[in-house]
Amino acid sequence: MKPRYDLLIDALDARGAGIGRGPKGPVTVPAALPGDRVRARQVSRPGRSLKAVAESWDALSIQRRVPPCRLADRCGACAWMGARDAAQIEWKLATARRVLAGVASVSHIVPAPASLGYRNRAILPFGKRPPAGRAQRVAAPVEVGSAARPESPWERSRAPLGHPRSAAPRPSAYLGYYEPGTHHLVDVAACAVLLPSLNAALAVVRRAIAAVRPVPFNEATGHGVLRRVALRGAARGSDVLITVVVADASAAEPLLVELAAGLPPAAPLALNIQRESGNAVFGAETHVVQGRPFIEERIRGHCVRLDATAFFQLNTAQAEALYARVAALAGAVGGQSVADLYGGVGLMGLDLARAGAARVSVVESAPSALAEARRLAAAQPNLQVVAGDVASTLPTLGPLDLVITDPPRAGLGEAAAAALVKTAPRRIIHIACSLNSLARDLRRLLAGPYRLVGPVELFDFLPQTPHVEALALLERV
Repeated sequence: MKPRYDLLIDALDARGAGIGRGPKGPVTVPAALPGDRVRARQVSRPGRSLKAVAESWDALSIQRRVPPCRLADRCGACAWMGARDAAQIEWKLATARRVLAGVASVSHIVPAPASLGYRNRAILPFGKRPPAGRAQRVAAPVEVGSAARPESPWERSRAPLGHPRSAAPRPSAYLGYYEPGTHHLVDVAACAVLLPSLNAALAVVRRAIAAVRPVPFNEATGHGVLRRVALRGAARGSDVLITVVVADASAAEPLLVELAAGLPPAAPLALNIQRESGNAVFGAETHVVQGRPFIEERIRGHCVRLDATAFFQLNTAQAEALYARVAALAGAVGGQSVADLYGGVGLMGLDLARAGAARVSVVESAPSALAEARRLAAAQPNLQVVAGDVASTLPTLGPLDLVITDPPRAGLGEAAAAALVKTAPRRIIHIACSLNSLARDLRRLLAGPYRLVGPVELFDFLPQTPHVEALALLERV
C-alpha cells in the first residue's frame, strides 16, 4: 500500500506544484498551493523523488478564491485558476528567486494586462470519454475580456455561448484539455483564458462535431478520423483560423462541410494531415479549405501572418511589452552586427534592423516561421534570414556586437551555449521560458567570458499558470 502523508504546503516547485515536508523529505503535490493542509497518497516509485496526489484538503490557503472557471478542479491547462492573481505574482517571483539563487538576482515581474481572455491559440485534443465512473463536467460560459474591446465579427455573427448540458445527449467523445497527469479528456465548451473570438469559434466547432459525430483517431489501432482542433486568433483584429487535424483526409469531408456552413463568409479554415503516431501535433501537409491559410496579427507596427503551425507568443500584449524591453536594452545599435537566434518570424531582429543596425541575421529552423520571416525581411536590406540550427549556424555569421537568444523550453543546450561562448559577441540578451533552463544556461555563459548586467526581469505571459518568461542581459568581460 502506498504511504499517505498529512502535509502543510509551504512552497512551490518550478512547475507550480505544491511542496510539503514529509517524514522522508520534500513531497510534491500537484494542485496544492502554499497554505493548504492536505492528506496525500504517494504515487512515485521507490528511489525517486517523492510525489503524491491530494486525497482531501483539511484546510485551504487564504490565497485561494472561487475560480472564474467551473473546470478549475479538473482541467490541467490552468493549474493556478483557484489562486488569487496577486498571490500568483508573488509565487512566480519567489520561485524564480529560489531557482536562480546563487546564479542571478531577480528584480520584478511585469504583470499581464489581462489575467483572463488573453490567450491567442488553443490546441484541443479529441477523444473518447474517460473510463466509466469518471464524472465529467461541461465548462460553463465565462465572461472574459474587456468591455472596451471592439466586438469582432465572430462575436456579432454567433449567438452567445450556451451550456450544452441539456441541449443534446451525452456525447460519445470529448473535445477539450487533459486532466493533470493523465490522458483523460475534460469536455470544454468555453475556456476562461482564451480570446472571446476563440471561444466563439470553439462553439462553432462543437456544433459541427455534434452534428457529424466523427470517430476519434485511436493511435493504438490506427483507426478513426479526428485527432484534434487548433484555433488561432488575432488579439488586434477579428481573424480566427480553425485547423482540423485528421489522420485521413478523405474521411474528413463531412466535418469540413458542416464547419464551413457554420462559419462567417471566407473565414479561414484549414485541414492538416497527421498520419504518424507519437506526440507531433501537426503533420507536414496542410490544405486550405476556405479563406486564407493564416491570420494577421499586428504588433509593434508590423503586420504578421501566422498559420496554424508557426510559433508565436500566446499573449500578444505581453509579447509586445517584452519586445519593447529588448529594444530598450539593445539601445543604440547603429552600425552594429546583430543576430536574432531562435528568431521565429523575426520580429526582434526586424526591430533592430529598422533601428539602424548594419547587419541583422535571424536564425530559425521551423519552415513556417522561416517563410514569414523572409516575407517581413524582404523590404529590409540589412536583414537576412538564415535557415539552420543555432549551434552550427552561429559560427558562420562573423563577428557580432549583439546576440538575442530566445530558445525553446529546453534552453540553449551545451552545443549552442558553447558556440555562443566561442563566438563571443559583446552583449547577449537572453530570453527563457523555463527557469530551470535559464539557470543552466546562465551558469554556462557566466563560466565563459560573461557577466550579468543587472538582475533578471520577469514577464507574466500566462496568468492562471505557473509559467513565466525571463529576460537577462549579459556583457563580455
